[in-house]
Amino acid sequence: MSLSIAERTEIVLIVGDRYKTTREAARIFNERHPGRSVNHSTVNKILIKFKETGSVADAPRSGRPKSATNDENQINTLAVFQRSPIKSPQKAADEVGLSRRSVGRILKEHKYHPYKCQIIHGLDDEDEVVRLQFCQWGIETIETENLNPFRICFGDEAIFSLNGHVNRHNCRYYAPENPHWAQEVHFQHDQRIMVWCGILGHTIIGPFFFDGNVTGQSYLNMLINEICPAIDTLEVPTDWFMQDGAPPHYAIVVRNFLDERFPAQWIGRRGPVEWPARSPDLNPLDYFLWGYLKSEVFRNRPKNTDALKENIIAACHNVTPEMLQNVIGSWEMRLRHCITAGGRQFEQLI
Repeated sequence: MSLSIAERTEIVLIVGDRYKTTREAARIFNERHPGRSVNHSTVNKILIKFKETGSVADAPRSGRPKSATNDENQINTLAVFQRSPIKSPQKAADEVGLSRRSVGRILKEHKYHPYKCQIIHGLDDEDEVVRLQFCQWGIETIETENLNPFRICFGDEAIFSLNGHVNRHNCRYYAPENPHWAQEVHFQHDQRIMVWCGILGHTIIGPFFFDGNVTGQSYLNMLINEICPAIDTLEVPTDWFMQDGAPPHYAIVVRNFLDERFPAQWIGRRGPVEWPARSPDLNPLDYFLWGYLKSEVFRNRPKNTDALKENIIAACHNVTPEMLQNVIGSWEMRLRHCITAGGRQFEQLI
């Protein structure tokens, strides 16, 4: 079987990745290319050729001149990015003595793509342990059929401001297409509103808006007068109520109310089940809803807070049951990813 230059180069790179054996390299290559079949002997011959000649190509049959992207330059260029994946193409070109354009052709031929750095939320020293404990509890309780993610009411607040930003450091959802809009920002006269939303099964609860700053008492009033009555109107049973560790949620009057309304079945700071701090990647409102609303509510540039509220309400109504099916359906998967990561951040890995 004849291997292309790109395939031979790939084999050399596989061996060079953490010093794979020839048998391991053959297995990995065959897994990547179903229908192809190389053995360790073939891998060994390619390595010998590369060590002796600095190239994986067959001996030249004529006096054809070398091109800028010949085998040796390809190997050298790819080796640069193996050693330093964040090196710029221009610096790599300077290092191997090629043009920026030639380096670009080599990267394109070997299907190297420039991936952007993803911003992830920070964790404190003890957060990993608490996150791991929470996720293990979630998986164990789901597997014993004592917890159904579609019967958890996930709740959260976010600040929306007229300057077009959601004031949430942990908002990381991005629209599938660039809306290409811009808006003038006047920070001195910035108007903002605080909104609470919940997700229960295939339904958005709310949105409900606070008058002024959120306190323990104003949050309790909203629970009593708006959130819980809205939950009671739904046909979906609510087994659990979830809130994060924001100070208003921690108020003793709030916790006492939740103890009565959801006895032994609410998740939050010092609740029956402890919510792990700094975990937006485990809260459906953080990893989906606030970002989705951000992509929708500013499309027509609301001029005042009343228009902003109307846009938020309309955007919430446009969230379909199918969207929420995917959002809540992925919650268990996220718990498992967090466990696999040992409680550390995992979104950059999925």
